[in-house]
Amino acid sequence: MNDPGCDVPQIRERLVRARTELEHHLREGIMPFWTKRAIDERYGGYFTCFDAEGRLDEADTDKHIVTQTRLIWGFSTFHMIDPQDQVFLAYARQGVDFFIEHFWD
Repeated sequence: MNDPGCDVPQIRERLVRARTELEHHLREGIMPFWTKRAIDERYGGYFTCFDAEGRLDEADTDKHIVTQTRLIWGFSTFHMIDPQDQVFLAYARQGVDFFIEHFWD
């Protein structure tokens, strides 16, 4: 059954456009935000609390299991999107190492 209101080429075009917009938002907004701010090079793991301007909230640098694992997932996903960029893989590994060292029971 063909739905006369279902224009497959138009739907495909809209999906492609949405994917392009999402990928742009990831590459130009989300990924740079976290790679520039989240990495705790001194103690390991990730910073997760920032103010509205993107500045680290120095009063809240605690590291919680949920936010640490979300960023491990995020950096792993970023690496899958762009496997040539080894930076995301290194950031994911840093999080895994921190997780194993500090959260493993």
